[in-house]
Amino acid sequence: MCIVRIQRVYLMTDYSSSSLWTDEPCHVMVPAETLGLSAPMAEALEAWSAELFEFLEHEDDPEWLAAHRPRHEAEGRRLWALVRTELAGRCEVGYATFGPDDRGNHVKRVVWDPAELLEDGCSPSA
Repeated sequence: MCIVRIQRVYLMTDYSSSSLWTDEPCHVMVPAETLGLSAPMAEALEAWSAELFEFLEHEDDPEWLAAHRPRHEAEGRRLWALVRTELAGRCEVGYATFGPDDRGNHVKRVVWDPAELLEDGCSPSA
């Protein structure tokens, strides 16, 4: 058995996932128990990703999306702050954001410092 110490993880929702990911050594989902997160935290992270199914059901409803996306983002940032606290000193924790690059392509950007979100006019937690 090969044991790898994960030094960096980030929060990112995906269908039926733990909401925890690493790119070390490759892009892979990380089970919350691997990191030693509490059961309530693991459940909250899974629930956050499970909300994506609701977004899928309403993908053609811009009003619904506009009404629900800010709360979903705020919950992700709240969870980010809590996971950072639980893993303090053991693992660096980031938060995946998505948006257009200079060419207008939709790309993922992982933010490691909450101040980076403040620079974009966003709050790191709600």
